[in-house]
Amino acid sequence: MTSSNPYGERRLLRRAEGYWSRLEALFNRIFTPEFNPLYHLGTLGIYLLIVLTVTGLYLTVFYRPGTEQAYATVEQISSGWLGGLMRSVHRYASDAFLLVVLIHALKTFISDRFWGARWLAWLSGWGLVIFAWVIGTMGYWLVWDLRAQWLTEYLIRSLGGAVALTFIGPNIASSTFAAFVIVLFVHIFLPLSLLGLIIVHILRLARPRIWSPRWVMLWSTAGMVAVSLVWPALSAAPANLNRLIESVDLDAWYLGFLPMLDRLGGPVSWGLIAAAFLLAGVLPWISRGKDVGPAYIEDPNCSGCALCSAECPYRAIEMHYRSDDHERFKSIAVINSKLCTGCGLCVGTCATLGVEMSGLATDSIYDHGLVAALETAAEKGNSPVVVFTCQRHGALGSLGSFVSDAPNGPVSVREVEGLGTLVHVQVACVGMVDVDWAKEAWKSGARDVVMLGCPFDDCNYREGPLWSAVRLSRRKSLLRNNLHWLEAAPGDRHPLEKRLHGLAAGQDYDNPVLPNPKARFKRLPGLALSIGLLIFFSALFFASAIPVEFRAGVAAASESEARIAIEHSGVIMTAESRDVVLPEGATVDPSRILGGERFPVGVRLFSDGELLLEEVFEARGLRNEGEIDGFSSVRLDPGSRQIEIYLQDDGGDWRLLFDQVVEFDLAGVVTFIYDQSADRFNTFP
Repeated sequence: MTSSNPYGERRLLRRAEGYWSRLEALFNRIFTPEFNPLYHLGTLGIYLLIVLTVTGLYLTVFYRPGTEQAYATVEQISSGWLGGLMRSVHRYASDAFLLVVLIHALKTFISDRFWGARWLAWLSGWGLVIFAWVIGTMGYWLVWDLRAQWLTEYLIRSLGGAVALTFIGPNIASSTFAAFVIVLFVHIFLPLSLLGLIIVHILRLARPRIWSPRWVMLWSTAGMVAVSLVWPALSAAPANLNRLIESVDLDAWYLGFLPMLDRLGGPVSWGLIAAAFLLAGVLPWISRGKDVGPAYIEDPNCSGCALCSAECPYRAIEMHYRSDDHERFKSIAVINSKLCTGCGLCVGTCATLGVEMSGLATDSIYDHGLVAALETAAEKGNSPVVVFTCQRHGALGSLGSFVSDAPNGPVSVREVEGLGTLVHVQVACVGMVDVDWAKEAWKSGARDVVMLGCPFDDCNYREGPLWSAVRLSRRKSLLRNNLHWLEAAPGDRHPLEKRLHGLAAGQDYDNPVLPNPKARFKRLPGLALSIGLLIFFSALFFASAIPVEFRAGVAAASESEARIAIEHSGVIMTAESRDVVLPEGATVDPSRILGGERFPVGVRLFSDGELLLEEVFEARGLRNEGEIDGFSSVRLDPGSRQIEIYLQDDGGDWRLLFDQVVEFDLAGVVTFIYDQSADRFNTFP
């Protein structure tokens, strides 16, 4: 048997969750739980993807790819009020999406919703982050400003070869047009993968919540528009590959890795990033928590009613035909223990006691716990107050000074001054409470029954408060003034303490108001709440973009740079050069027998007689039979330099192909491009 509250055993996570819950409790007081935006981060992320799709399609209609047109068309789009608004909303929605998803992931982690049956949702969520980041980074590249230039220069240095040569030289407009078209195509159609990941993300949920409430969509849109009008998204200066980037504002969400790459280098930077994502990926297995599950079926008691299957939030219960020829019941519930999260909702809905939790037996809660406590109180002439809570509330201390967790079981009894006897029943989730327990509690002399659950939109098991409300609404006789339905953020003592103080003072209460899911998603807040929500969402989008934008520049901008670009058809090795002896009288071309392997091309660059660069470029192909594409660069101090460039392409002597004085400006770039037809290097620009 596991602890009566295994949820509280992970103290570090509970402490972190406690801090977060304080913020949620504050928002509950400002907005009320019904309109707390922190309870809708997941669906807000999906809505932001819809906003990104709509605004992105609008921008694509007017966008023209290519180094000569991309920047100009983006500026032309931004010059109009509608185009500028669409571009700004597109930018803020993309930043906010990453912020919202990361906050959602943080809350999922600290509230222990990432392991066990929920590992698939956890991994697919991080997949959404990765794909969204790739798509957003491509979007920044399509603008073709200094930010795009930094991305391009990183790719040039990393990939070299044909990729680098595409962006080198006077014919860049024609050579890069295909690259722009490909990136634009991927940027438009790669988001389809996000749809697939969303489907995987909600695959195991019985009733996934996809759409945000109307008020979330309305006020988040208003917030994006407000921020876009005050701080419109602007381009940096146009890209210029002939100069190093001295200073540019970068979006930390998408481009913050560029300065890290510049200072730490690619292997270290990507190694740290890969390690972080790898750690997130293995967390469900290396940091597995505990619960009171899995549930199991008491075969003789299962009537095959299928209520447990209908209510299970994670599709863990299926109905099968019995194989034992039972006289009365033809079907039986079958529980997939790998999908069970230990919520106990099936226990709360089963009228025949056909479901049990392996770590929290019903008789320990009811017979040996609640009933025994009520009988003891009755013998003393007390009329106790019974409080049902979930383990999450117990672990985070939302029960205040009235109730303490019992170390030896799920039921504890305390004598409270002014209130009398208080019986605290702690279950996995409020949805585990059988409504007949409340009825029997009154029959056994209980004065009041309090059901304290998590907010309707923030249950750790998604639907515990929902099904409790549904069961109570079906039993109208239980809806009376000594039944108290309370919602509270875990760790928020105020709602329960206020109600118990009221009961101690003899205050009367009306029948409980149960949550109505349809009304909650359609209802719009009043004027005061609307103003508050508009401020919140405006601050969210402002915080997601403006404060995390920072100014940076490449470290090499304090120097100059010389680049070597070589595109060479290659010299085919002969039989003699490979120490191969052909038969006497052979007239066939040796390359037809031995293959068209090319000599590697070597290059040396001297500055004022000092060797600064020496590279060897191999031919493409498995047997080095293709052309040779080479790119390399070297940093040097600004000023006039006597540059000498030597080339070796036939395995023989080095040829001097460039010998001139070249002026290097601060942060300037001079590219030496090999012209094979003239067998020389030309400078560009």
